[in-house]
Parts: sequence; structure tokens; C-alpha cells
Amino acid sequence: GAGLVLRSLEKLRPTRLGLISDNFVVAPIHLDEREYDRRKGHEFFRNVSSRAAALAGVQSVSLVENIQGGFLGGARRSIEIEGFKPAPGESLHLDSIYTGPRYFTNMQVPIVQGRDFDERDQDGSPCAAIVNEVFARRYFDGPGQSLGKRLSRTVGPKEEKQVCDVVGVIRDDKLHALEKEVHPFFALSIMQSDFDRMMLMVNTSRHPVSLVPSIRPTIQELDPNMPVADVQTIGETFSVALYPFRLLAVVM
Repeated sequence: GAGLVLRSLEKLRPTRLGLISDNFVVAPIHLDEREYDRRKGHEFFRNVSSRAAALAGVQSVSLVENIQGGFLGGARRSIEIEGFKPAPGESLHLDSIYTGPRYFTNMQVPIVQGRDFDERDQDGSPCAAIVNEVFARRYFDGPGQSLGKRLSRTVGPKEEKQVCDVVGVIRDDKLHALEKEVHPFFALSIMQSDFDRMMLMVNTSRHPVSLVPSIRPTIQELDPNMPVADVQTIGETFSVALYPFRLLAVVM
């Protein structure tokens, strides 16, 4: 039994969770809320993304709330859906994520209707949302009926209602690679939120270890006080997350 667990853990790689390769460097970005308001936070995210994208060997740069796949991160949030009345006892507490521009494009998640998030989705513009096919079929009568429909959720300390237009529908099969059942899922734009913690995911054509020494100074050039000790390859990130399970296997 212990051997089976250990062999299973060794096979659990980033690509099994829907990531396009193992060649990612992951940089947690933790903004000091005393130094960064919403506008300055968005500016930092834009600047660090553009600087990282300019490094040699970098293929794409993405911002995301958590690494997806249902194992290392993810969140569930309550929403209201235009035109849908839940049955008694039915929950609209659904899987969700906040992402930066072109996240799904960079992760090669097919967009079956509409578009990915881009520079149009900023503060001052209508709030945008992206849903998956299961969401579209369950709540909007199919992907073809989804664009322009609206989701709403309560945000901020004042509990203001944020209403978002659906601008895209993504395919189901990429983001839940280890799950037998695909659940309804929606995404919102980082640039229309006030998150102060994000993951910078840098995909490189070279070995990711060689990129880590370049990512760290790239971040600290923008903010010398930003901690960079946790900048590491996606493989190292998985090793840390899997450690409790490996320990359990050894105990077994």
C-alpha cells in the first residue's frame, strides 16, 4: 500500500493538472497593503508581467490567484446568475478563480465562445467574467447562449454588488484533469479586483531552474522589500505541497 501511494505521488506532475508543461517558474506576489492601494497594485502587476515577459527564453507570463487543478489551490464563491432561479436547497457556491490577461490563452485552454481576458478588462470598464461549458449548459442553456449574460456577487467591506458580463466560455477538460466530474466554474479579472496576493507563472523554453535567478531581481527592481525566497520552479512547488502525503506513505 505504501509503495502504491509513493508511485502514485511520483506520477503526479503539473501536466496531470492541466498545465501545458513542467517548465514553469512560480513567483508568489504579496503586496503590502500599507504601501499599495488598488491602483498601485494593478500597476505593479502590469509592470512585473511585462518585465518578466522580456526575459530571455520566456514564452508566456500569467497572473492567477492560485495554481489550478483542484489540488494546490482554488476557491469557491457564492454568486447570483441572471435568469436562473436555484431550486430549494441548491447552492450557487461555485468553483472560481481570479486571473490576469490572457491566462487561459497562455495555458492553452480552448475558448469555445467569446474571448479571454485582455487589457479591456480594467477598472472603469464593465466587469467581465469567463465560464466553462458545464456552467453554460447548466445555467445558460449552452455555450452559444452565454455571451452577454450576467453574474453578480457581493464584494468589499461595504458588501457592494458587482455585476459582470460573460465574455467567454472555456472548454471543460483542461482545468480538472484529476477529477471524474467537471463542476461549473467561473473566472473574474484580477485587474477589476483589489487582490494583493497573486501567483506569477512564467513559462520558459529553457530549464526552469535557470530562470529563477532572473525572476527574483526582476521583482525586487520594482519593490526591494518584496520577499522572493519562495520564487521556485513548479516542480519544487509540487514537492512542497506533496510532502505531507509522502510522509504519510513513509509512515504507512
